[in-house]
Order: sequence, then C-alpha cells, then structure tokens
Amino acid sequence: MNWEDVTDNWESTGDNIWNDIYILSEAKASIKGSISDYIKGNPWDRFKKDIGEEKTDRLIKIVCRINNLEYSEVIKPNTSIKIEVKHIERAFSSIPKVKIRI
Repeated sequence: MNWEDVTDNWESTGDNIWNDIYILSEAKASIKGSISDYIKGNPWDRFKKDIGEEKTDRLIKIVCRINNLEYSEVIKPNTSIKIEVKHIERAFSSIPKVKIRI
C-alpha cells in the first residue's frame, strides 16, 4: 500500500492509538505457544513479567475497551471483570496488518 492510498482519518484515531498498537503487538509477541496455555492461572502476572507492569496495566484497559467491558480504576483488583481467551484474541486481532511504504 502506498501512502497516498491510505484513506483513514488519522486525526480520529486519537493520541494513544499507536502506543496501544505497540503494547498489543508486544504482548502478542511475548506469548510462546497458545494464548490459552499462556493465560492459565493469572495471565496478568505473566504479562507483567514479560512486558512490564505499566504496559500490562494499559493492556488491561485496551482489552476491556475493545471488548466493551466496563473498566474503572480501583485501589484493589476488580474481580467482577472476567477476561477470557476470546477477549485477548479479539484485542490481538485488532492490530493493523497494513504495511505502508513511504
């Protein structure tokens, strides 16, 4: 795809879209094997180890936003949010697969 062929409105993507894509890509790359094997137990502990705590916190917000799950920051973990393999897979599938030649 050439730059002039891109029709997306970049202003509407928001300031954090590229950071979000990078975090999703990094999280996806950190998974060795299947997602379901990776997230057995507490997947957030694994992600914290692999990509860091700050990026994991952002990843949780991204996964919730993509899957229309309500997220609110709290002092202690919100156990009512149930994120499943399908939610993480949906978030990973949202990573753009377009290569742009400039």
